[in-house]
Amino acid sequence: YRTDLPQAVAIIKVHDDGSMATLYTGAVEIGQGSDTILCQMAAEAMGYPLEKIRIVAGDTDLATHDFGAYASRQTLMSGWAVKKAGEEVKNKILQTAAEMMLVVPEQLDVKQGIVFLKAHPEESLTFEQVARTYFVKYGQLIGQGSYKPPKLGGTFKGAAVGTSPAYSAATQVAEVEIDEETGEIKVLEAWDVHDCGMVINPALLHGQVHGAFYMGMGESIWEEVLFDEKGDVANGNLAEYRMPTALDMPPVTSELVDSIDPNAPWGVKEVGEGATTPTMACLANAIYDAMGVRIESLPLTYEKVWRALKEKREKEKA
Repeated sequence: YRTDLPQAVAIIKVHDDGSMATLYTGAVEIGQGSDTILCQMAAEAMGYPLEKIRIVAGDTDLATHDFGAYASRQTLMSGWAVKKAGEEVKNKILQTAAEMMLVVPEQLDVKQGIVFLKAHPEESLTFEQVARTYFVKYGQLIGQGSYKPPKLGGTFKGAAVGTSPAYSAATQVAEVEIDEETGEIKVLEAWDVHDCGMVINPALLHGQVHGAFYMGMGESIWEEVLFDEKGDVANGNLAEYRMPTALDMPPVTSELVDSIDPNAPWGVKEVGEGATTPTMACLANAIYDAMGVRIESLPLTYEKVWRALKEKREKEKA
């Protein structure tokens, strides 16, 4: 949404002796892996070991401002804020280390908690040594970062909802089998190819793709809210609101297209919601290819498939 506020803010506080660092963010972990990803980003930006970073996320008493887990925004927008906060910490470490080693900051780098001369990597200090010196001389070592995207979207109402400077793209292929007697649909196998920019955590990425296909498959074939004549939900329970189970899931092959997006930190893009986009059309096309009849409404239930096949046979006989 358009606002004069930043979309995301992050703070990284390094412990007095440099032994640990805490990332504060308002980004909300709902199972998509944002806590892990943002800690990885902080570690990369700081040149600090990942295992020494802890996170305080989604706590409105302690954490920072963030607009939340929606519109595929956290890796990019919260990630920008974390990257900037980490880079501020890194710059302070390099400045302090330069004073200690009698060089200029441009001659130094820091990786995995070791500050070293680029020309002579064997000449080094630990992150802890430098962080303690910073604390003695200047006080608490803190980095802050925020991100505000450029103006996006049109001028009509709702144009700015969920806008982002970088979107992923995906295509999916599925193979289905249809029982002509009952209309039952079995998804045999699926393939997803995703352009999501730089991959930070492959395991989380492929898990997101699998979860997205599961959700899209449920929306395509089974999930439907029914209402009675009074407008009340008629199937508000898990016995009558059908969702796919692990037994319904096919093998899913997840592949990637290499790309780097210049509008994103390290060229990353989203993968969670984007992977749900092709699924309904993919399965609808696969079902059409299998039985030669197009069903025009969702979900593509067994009953609809059975009736479509029945009508097809009757037309062929006529």
